[in-house]
Amino acid sequence: MRTFEYVMEHAPYLGTLIGRRKKCEELTQLIGEMQNMINHTRSEDASHLKSRIGSYAAPNPEKELVCPPITDNSKSHAQMGFNHIQLGKMLCPAKYLVDYMKDPLGYVMKSKFNSGSIKVTAALWPAYLYPGDIAGEDFDPEDILEGLFCGYLLE
Repeated sequence: MRTFEYVMEHAPYLGTLIGRRKKCEELTQLIGEMQNMINHTRSEDASHLKSRIGSYAAPNPEKELVCPPITDNSKSHAQMGFNHIQLGKMLCPAKYLVDYMKDPLGYVMKSKFNSGSIKVTAALWPAYLYPGDIAGEDFDPEDILEGLFCGYLLE
């Protein structure tokens, strides 16, 4: 309820639109404009991180960054997420990391993720949350809480 009260205090015009059938279309348009601005702002904020991910994701950034390098001049996502060799290992659910590592390029597991035969959900903790020189290599499937949130990215 506090959020609603905050919005009403800081944007009282919205209160005149809510619950009035004649103003429904105007409210819908205004909400759409607000959502577009939120999305734009989020995109702008995140775009500045792209060039730095290589140093954040590397276990020893003083020695070596992720390879292939992530550049901010590429608008493509073709080399991001599971499509990036090192980032894919970090994002892989820890319980599947051994299988992912059997295929150095991760093609087999990526195809399982993409096809939906293995669903990557919030319930499957990503490897980067666990310790190891390779994120998640110290994961214990018998005790998933052991080492959770001890990955080098979270230090």
